[in-house]
Amino acid sequence: NPVGEPTVDLDLVKTSDADVVNVGDQFTYTVTVTNQGPDTATGVEVVDNMPSNVSYVTHTASTGVYLTNTGQWVIGTMNAGATATINITVLAETAGDIVNVAQVSAVNEDDIDSEPANDDGDQSEDDEDNAGTTIQAPAEPVIDLSVEKICDNANLTVGDEFTYTITLTNQGPDDGTGIVVFDILPVGISFV
Repeated sequence: NPVGEPTVDLDLVKTSDADVVNVGDQFTYTVTVTNQGPDTATGVEVVDNMPSNVSYVTHTASTGVYLTNTGQWVIGTMNAGATATINITVLAETAGDIVNVAQVSAVNEDDIDSEPANDDGDQSEDDEDNAGTTIQAPAEPVIDLSVEKICDNANLTVGDEFTYTITLTNQGPDDGTGIVVFDILPVGISFV
């Protein structure tokens, strides 16, 4: 840099508040940008494009404006030593291992150790700005069915009527759905 030209050192760290979630769960990404100086940074912008496995729910930012349609966080001016934070809550839509990368996309001054919008997600020169989360598919329901069949009379003669009682029990742990029980009468017995 020419002598007297302002320089900055923007550091970006991105974290997730959950390492493993289930489809349908919400979790929050936190992006923190710090201007380590030595000069004031102007025109600071961050881009955070969400993985296709998640959908936006809400956000809160300590400063600036977050454009949900582009994933762009317009911070503006950051004095040396200043920190800006945004929390973005998302909904896990589909299963998979996802990595959400955020990067500084613009700054007016020269950055000492990285170049804005270089698309490698490495503004802090380490891997801390890559937030990894595993979204698990919903577990298949597990049931334990038992069937008991008893007769109300053990001593029968031809022409006697009697009753079978069938008891179906689901010992869980989950609810059973679509259950059908078949009971085929043996030869020599007719349905009344």
